[in-house]
This record gives sequence, structure tokens and C-alpha cells, in this order.
Amino acid sequence: MIRQIWKDTLSQDCQGQRLASPDQLDEVVDLMVSSKIDPKRFAGNLIVLIEQGTPVSPHPKIEGQRFPPTPSVHVLAPVFLRPRDMPLWFLAGFPDVVRWYCQAMADIGATCTSEDDAGRSATRLLGIFPASDHNSGHADFLDSQGCLRVRYCCNLIENYKKETSRPLETAFGEESVADNIYLGFDLLDAMGQESNFTLIATNTTKYYMELRRSHAHCFLDDTSLIAAAGIIDAAMYILVHRNLAADHITVLAKETEGRDDRLICFCSRLAILLISLDCPEFTIEEVTNTCKQQADAISRSVKRTMASYTGESMVAAVVGRFMTDNQFANLRQAAGVHPLTFLDNLKGLLGG
Repeated sequence: MIRQIWKDTLSQDCQGQRLASPDQLDEVVDLMVSSKIDPKRFAGNLIVLIEQGTPVSPHPKIEGQRFPPTPSVHVLAPVFLRPRDMPLWFLAGFPDVVRWYCQAMADIGATCTSEDDAGRSATRLLGIFPASDHNSGHADFLDSQGCLRVRYCCNLIENYKKETSRPLETAFGEESVADNIYLGFDLLDAMGQESNFTLIATNTTKYYMELRRSHAHCFLDDTSLIAAAGIIDAAMYILVHRNLAADHITVLAKETEGRDDRLICFCSRLAILLISLDCPEFTIEEVTNTCKQQADAISRSVKRTMASYTGESMVAAVVGRFMTDNQFANLRQAAGVHPLTFLDNLKGLLGG
């Protein structure tokens, strides 16, 4: 989701052109995510740069509340004080780095004894080495919009960090843990998941595989088995938050009947439903569009899990309790599970 937020933000038209050129978009998104830049601080800085320091409210390009800018951006507000080849997204996302670069360039001009020495010192800041094959042409370090390419912006950021040891002022810090949208992203990465969509798909598939592996005889058909897997994965919403009915999951399962890729389709629809509940600030259309962009990743997650799942103790315990505990009888009924026999209940009591 965080990557899509940045893609949408950086693709918007601003001052007659996109914030990030299409050939650089993915690299810019990678940089924003790896640097943990706060989209709200970025938006605040962007407004200052567009308005050139003169407040205009409401701003036509960015809807909603006015976001607070970071300190360094005010130095760059006048157009004539900005480095000529720096892209607008870089000025808004890394104004402290640009400010440091401007001061470093001024120092180079004041201390170097020749134009060649000044040129070499300046290009080192950007990681541009004329002797290198891939840096030999001027056009190579400018993108299609005539702005510095992302890799040289990255070099500048690294040099800034080495020289100053300061945190980036637009990035989330320890003081902003409550609003840090990257904490969930980091957790997903640690779990080997590409997004919340793939996490839901993986977990639902595991429940499906465990149900089919240990309790297949309890189900009328594959529709009820898929529905049960989805209900287990959505248990927090059904039983705790109480903002979702189990019957809604069953309807999703029935809608996938007749499809060859029905489990993948079901996982996608379930992910849209659950993420929409988690993120009410996004419309269902926005979540659906993001899910479509995650389609390949969701498919890979489902197929990989189906091929590799041979049983997990935690998954088996959750499924076992769902299938045998009387307090979940109404959820089983909603999924279409056969009424439990004496043997089923005995197996549940014995843990298997």
C-alpha cells in the first residue's frame, strides 16, 4: 500500500509535468520507501515549493488539510535559489540534502584555485566520475525531463549522511512512531511478504490447505472449504471488531465458483474487503485498483503456499479449534460445514 501511495503521489501533474518522469518513477518510489519519507511532510514541502513561499489556500493540486513543511524547504522556496537540475520531488523530499549541497558548492567555489578542481569536487558530491563509462555523457546523468537522475540523487543523500551524520528531516523518526506508516511495511518485509494483500493471500491459503488436509470430510464442497478458510482469516473482524458478517465471506466464495483460479480470485476479493475495513480513508475503488496492481504477487503467494504447505503447528491449532469448539458453531454453519460427529469432537479434544 505504501508503494502505491508514492506511485500515485509522484505520478500527479505538477507545474505542467509529472513530479517524477515515467522512466524514473519506480526508482524514485524505491528511494522514498527506503528513506522512509513521510508523505505528509513531503506534501507540505511541495506546497511551499509550488507556491514559492507565498501561502495560497486551498491549494489546487493537493486536497485536504495543509501539511506542515520542514525547515530547510523555505530556503529553497524562491525559484532562483534552487539548483537548476534538481527535480521537484527531490527538493520536496530531501530539502536538507539540497540545502547542504548548495552550501558545499558555495564552499567549493570559494576555496578551489581552478575551474577544473572546482568541477571535480562538485561532481564527486554527486558520484559522477568522468572516467567511468556509464557516466561519460552529460545526457546520462539527466532524465527525460532534464533533471538529475535518481542514482545521483541517492549518491548525494549518502554523502550528506556521511558528512553530517544527521537524520533526514522529512523522514519518520522515533518521535513519530504513532503515525509511522513504514512500521507495518517493515513487518511485512520481515515476514517475507510483499504487501498486506499477499499476507492475507498466504494466510488464507494456509488455512485452506490445512482444512483440506485434516478436515476435508466435513465439507459439502470446495466452496464451503474456501469460505471456512476466509472466515478463519477474517475472525478478528467478525468476532472482535464486529464490522463483518461471516455470511459476507461465504458470498465471496460462492462468487468464485466455476473459475479455474478461484482460490486466487477469492484471496484477492477477501484482501480488498479486509483492507478496506482497515483503511477507511481509502475508497473501495482505490483499494481495488491497488489489488489489481498486486495481482501477480497475490497469484505467486497462493501458488507458492499451495505447493509448499505441509503443515504448521500454529495453523493446525487454529483450524482445529475452529472445527471443534462449540462457540464457533455459527461460523461453521455459515461456511457450510457438516455438523460435527462424536468422532470429530473426540479428535478435537485429543488435539488432532
